[in-house]
Amino acid sequence: FILEGRLALVIVHETSSLAALLTALADPTRLAIVELLTKQDRCVCHLVELLELKQSVVSHHLGVLRHAGLVSAYAHPTDRRWQYYHLEREVLSGALTGLSALLDHAQWDPAVPTC
Repeated sequence: FILEGRLALVIVHETSSLAALLTALADPTRLAIVELLTKQDRCVCHLVELLELKQSVVSHHLGVLRHAGLVSAYAHPTDRRWQYYHLEREVLSGALTGLSALLDHAQWDPAVPTC
């Protein structure tokens, strides 16, 4: 079975995007950061304290999450020296949708293809 044309490009792009999101979420520290950000936006100093990790470690993981599009940063409204991190819920929801599509029974063909 070979996919051709535009459909193949869409599937490869969507699969690559989902793989990148899942890779970013596959680390326990990054998953803990995401969980903390589901409750409220936080700066690195809060995450360092809550996770009991070095700032450089937390910053590294935030960078991976930002690169994947799962987290964005913004300056504190009154003190621009502090960066706060925000969970991009739409992106996380998109990952869930992508995973759910893998379980879509309507797409299942029980016939075994011949070789």
